[in-house]
Order: sequence, then C-alpha cells, then structure tokens
Amino acid sequence: MSLHALTTQQPESVPPWLTTQLSTAAGQGPAAQLLQFAKLASPQEALAVGLIDRIVPTPQLLPAAEAAMADLLKLPDWGRQITKKRLYDDFGLAWEEQAEAEAVEAWAMLETPTVTKALGGVLARLQGKAKQLAKL
Repeated sequence: MSLHALTTQQPESVPPWLTTQLSTAAGQGPAAQLLQFAKLASPQEALAVGLIDRIVPTPQLLPAAEAAMADLLKLPDWGRQITKKRLYDDFGLAWEEQAEAEAVEAWAMLETPTVTKALGGVLARLQGKAKQLAKL
C-alpha cells in the first residue's frame, strides 16, 4: 500500500497489534467489547478476563511486584527465554512489518480536529493541576 493511500483513508483508532494481543489474552468476546466501545476495564473485569493475574492494594503493589519477579527469577534463564520467544516471535515480526503503516495511521488520527481539541483540553487540565500543585 502506498504512503498516499495510507494518509488519505480513514485512520484506525485501534492499532492492529492491540487487537491481536487483547484478543489473545482476553478472548475475542471481551476484546471486542473493550475495543469497540473504547471501554477501560475495571480491575475486577480485567481479572475476570485474564488481563491481570491479581488485584493488589496500592500500598502492597511494590512488594507484590518484587515477589512476583523473584518467583520468575527462580526459573532457569533458558526456560524463560524460550517461552518468551515462542510466545512473542510471530507477534514481533508482524508488528515490525506494519510499524510504518501504524505510525502514519496514528499521526492521521492525532491530527484530526476532534482529537486535537480533546488533547488540547487534556493539556489545559494538566496545566491547571500543575499550577495548583506549584502553589502548595
């Protein structure tokens, strides 16, 4: 596909890699619901569909992450490496093949008036919060 064709067609709102990874992790039904309705999953919903392993209260987050990492590091290096390779090689190759097209599509989406206006609003709110924090 030519660069001109990519820049003149309707931009995608969901990158192909996210569709693939989310449907692999959560299943097609939950992925479709989350992506088609631009829904953010609550921690309970993410746990129910397998996107996360468990819910940890904020004060316990770092110790829980360190414990999970310590458990992973008990496994032999070669076992972790071959598992990751088998799980993610095809994904990495596919992502690499479509990375340029994704960048063009993402830029086309980011420069639409609707998205530009929304991002401007987010930046204005963040600047307001920064000014409030600076006064403290």
